[in-house]
Amino acid sequence: MKNIVLVRIDDRLIHGQIMTQWSRLYSPTEIMVVDDETCRDSFMTEVLLMAVPKEFKAVVADVDRAAEYLLQEAGEERILMLVKVPETVEALVDRGVEIRALNVGGMCKRAGRSTLYRNISSSPAENETLLRLQKRGVRVYVQVVPEDKEMEIDKVL
Repeated sequence: MKNIVLVRIDDRLIHGQIMTQWSRLYSPTEIMVVDDETCRDSFMTEVLLMAVPKEFKAVVADVDRAAEYLLQEAGEERILMLVKVPETVEALVDRGVEIRALNVGGMCKRAGRSTLYRNISSSPAENETLLRLQKRGVRVYVQVVPEDKEMEIDKVL
């Protein structure tokens, strides 16, 4: 399986904080966005790919294509994966992708969601998904920026 160095929920996907702070911390060679809806939007895909500096390989994939790629034999890659919602991570795990840890970093406020921590909001269904992932052996933690202390999801919910 490919080497995943960080899986992060951040509904803004690729933005300055990812490219300056998180990429510096994890030294990825690839930035991978996994989101079915974004993958179907060619304009948004192009915008995201343009936001990634040339030294990184950049990929926007749907869940099926991402799982197929991630299950291939590992090479020298170091993948920083970004998703919008926890259900995407669960879908990858369901397809056999081994995800050891999930960083919950940015889920904006919207209808049906309540504040979980600072700028992170989640719905009851998303909370259930996060706890299911934890029960399946994925370490799920909240950390908005690298300087923040990591907080296990079951302590925040």
